[in-house]
Amino acid sequence: MTKGERILLGRYGGREIIRINGSAESGREEVLDALFEQRPVIVHHLIDHWPALKSWTFEGFTERYGGIFTNVFANGNEGKSSQMRLRNMKARMDAGEILYSSLYTKDLLPLVAPDYPLDGLFIGDAAFNWLLELPTRIHGEMNVIFIGNKGTGIKNHRDSMGTHLWSAQITGRKRWLASPPEMTPYLGDGDID
Repeated sequence: MTKGERILLGRYGGREIIRINGSAESGREEVLDALFEQRPVIVHHLIDHWPALKSWTFEGFTERYGGIFTNVFANGNEGKSSQMRLRNMKARMDAGEILYSSLYTKDLLPLVAPDYPLDGLFIGDAAFNWLLELPTRIHGEMNVIFIGNKGTGIKNHRDSMGTHLWSAQITGRKRWLASPPEMTPYLGDGDID
């Protein structure tokens, strides 16, 4: 068990983290049951078939989409961004700056969607992902690809509409701090001293 899993386990009052094989037929029902019970779940092998796992390196992304403009943030400074082309961000990162970008994929989606097909996956099913039921003008803004170099991070926050339905890690490592629903009254909005 990793340190992060031990922390998450403690945050959920000692309840076991459910591990599900996402490639198995029974995986969908197991995930839905866990989410209904508001239990933490880790789904393995769900996206093993995605082309993004091979093609989404920073170099590959820069080669394919380096000309697009994106909002770029210095690490830990979510409030202040500057716009630049993705290739310029990569050059600054190569020079040692710690930067990240959140690419809203509304316009990019037709180009990148074949790299992460959702057909047949519960994450692409409106019964699981109620955000898909929202009008496209809202839903389209919620598809985000985060790109950054080692050491980047985002402060503790609440995602759009108070939910984070799913996230797929394509490359690198990510640490999560998850708060169970019963901790919501103790979480603040905005800066806290």
